[in-house]
Amino acid sequence: MTAPVGLGVEFNEPVLSVCPIPHNVVGFIGGDLGPRPRYLLWKDGQEITIEAPYYNYENEHDPDDPDSERKLTVKAKQTFAHYLEIIQMHLDDIVFGETNWAYLLQDRWGGFYIRQKEKIFKTISCPLWAPTIWEDEIQFTVWGRPWDRRGIWKGMEVDVLYAWSEEDLLRLNRSMYACRILEDMDLTFEVYGHLLRKDGTVIGLVSQAGKGRMIKSSDRALIYRTISNIQSRGCLYKGCGTNRFMISPEGKVRLLELFCLTQYPQNQSDKLAKHAEVWHWKELDDLFWELKTYGPYGNFRIPPDRFTASPKDLQLIIPPPKLGRPLGGIYLYPSPNFFSTYQIPVWEDFEQIQRERDHVRSLQLRRRGIAVIVDDSETNTERSFANEDRPLNLIATLSLSHRSRRNRSGVVYHPYRANRNGRPNVMARSEDTETTSSIHVVDFSVD
Repeated sequence: MTAPVGLGVEFNEPVLSVCPIPHNVVGFIGGDLGPRPRYLLWKDGQEITIEAPYYNYENEHDPDDPDSERKLTVKAKQTFAHYLEIIQMHLDDIVFGETNWAYLLQDRWGGFYIRQKEKIFKTISCPLWAPTIWEDEIQFTVWGRPWDRRGIWKGMEVDVLYAWSEEDLLRLNRSMYACRILEDMDLTFEVYGHLLRKDGTVIGLVSQAGKGRMIKSSDRALIYRTISNIQSRGCLYKGCGTNRFMISPEGKVRLLELFCLTQYPQNQSDKLAKHAEVWHWKELDDLFWELKTYGPYGNFRIPPDRFTASPKDLQLIIPPPKLGRPLGGIYLYPSPNFFSTYQIPVWEDFEQIQRERDHVRSLQLRRRGIAVIVDDSETNTERSFANEDRPLNLIATLSLSHRSRRNRSGVVYHPYRANRNGRPNVMARSEDTETTSSIHVVDFSVD
């Protein structure tokens, strides 16, 4: 919800009570770009992380090129989209609930396959102090990010800090220590318990769902007093500049990202004071100037994603039906503008290879008594996504900029066409993309 300049943005809507991802449908919750892309998938309450092959972007960084960082960012997003397509081609190979992790691997023919393997994370060091809650007791319904979630537990709305990676384990560990440090200061939403996997591993912190409003310019004295009290406890809160505060309906300050809190030893008070000059007082001075000048979000000091995520962000791809799956698909849950600022050309020789493949494929099917109608009336070589707001189509088209890799059956990989087994690839609906060729197969063979 938004508010005029000078008013705090309020977030008091009920947390979604039902998971927006339908039964038997795979949901893409989110992931990481980076040199080793990762993708978090969800199906029927079970989730798995797919880790893609490593790519060393640093070797391509050119310090003499001022545009090098942008180019590498574009390439990382292209690679992320391309691997997401390949993962979608292998959805039927994934056994949800069997392992928490899987790897997208390349075979010796240049194709890809998925190998599942349980991943054991390090144990957190903070002792448990609250009740334990099993993971299957919570119905997750909102994913701001893979680690930033909301849901329902025993009829209560909850926020969950969920450790889905090694980095998030550090967030979790720091947050748990922060709760102990601040437990008598009334600066956090109530903690309900520690979240456990089925093997007893601590993977999350469950708390009361945050409700209230973001701070406004008139809250300056209240926030300064709060941060002063935190610093007097020997702590530094690095969430000031990013506006990680909320005012509860009772008018109390709540810290929204506890892993931003660091406690200093008593013999390092001078170091704390030096760091606080920047992280506390300069950051707060800038923040309140922005709130007064620009409005409730300041200079893009937006709230955590769990407060703004909506089922409206989801996109559904309906793959061609088959036996055992009359309706399948994959939900996408990234930012709607994930690829919106990039113009990506189709990879070299794509149209020629496409025509040759269609011709060979039609001959093979005719020999088997199968009639084929191919429609290539709309095949463009370049598209601009400046005003595109559908992440589904953007992800589908971006991969065309890559030289095609061969899949395991030895044919050229393309997200919109049938593979050698005669199964159409399940990347996009033909009515939603301009680079789709429609293939209609009619089987006249007699059993």
